[in-house]
Amino acid sequence: TTATIASTVVAPGQTDVPLLHLLARNLYDGSRSLSRLQVRNAGNGGDTAVSGLKLRRDGDGDGVLGSIQVDPVVGTAEFAAGRAVFAGLDCPLLPGAIAHFFLTADVSLTTATDGDSLAVVIGAGSDLDFDESVALVGAWPLDSRGRHRVDGMVAAQIKLSDVPPVSLTAGEGPVLAFDFTVPGNGLQADTLTELRLTNE
Repeated sequence: TTATIASTVVAPGQTDVPLLHLLARNLYDGSRSLSRLQVRNAGNGGDTAVSGLKLRRDGDGDGVLGSIQVDPVVGTAEFAAGRAVFAGLDCPLLPGAIAHFFLTADVSLTTATDGDSLAVVIGAGSDLDFDESVALVGAWPLDSRGRHRVDGMVAAQIKLSDVPPVSLTAGEGPVLAFDFTVPGNGLQADTLTELRLTNE
């Protein structure tokens, strides 16, 4: 099953945005190990809105996403054709125990578009593999229901170029004082309508 994640507003370049909180309970007498997980892109921005995904395990058992040191990364993936696969996992589930997993996303700095939404789901039982055959029970698709919206521009998106110093005498000019590149809106064209400069 999943726990609900509240929808938020995120910025281009923001990292470790929680998309999915998965709870897995092992009802077998012996340990089972999660070896593969596939998630499906449920956002409206396409695969390019996200630059990378991390699967993290709840290391201290409190059911809350904490630091990388406490809740370590157990796998990484990227979207391709609307899906991301975490393969080669080795995540043991002890008998009777409930394990918490968190899937987080890094928002692309260059290709996330204003208004994109970020979300993932686990579509069916076939999206999970274990080291032994298991019977999976779940309310498919598994969805934490968070729909994070990309908004705004951040300073890291603006490219600054060095301007070499020059010596000037009275009346000389104009000379280059500021050289910068403003990106478009993700992969979409954009229009610059206003620019304010401060003389410091």
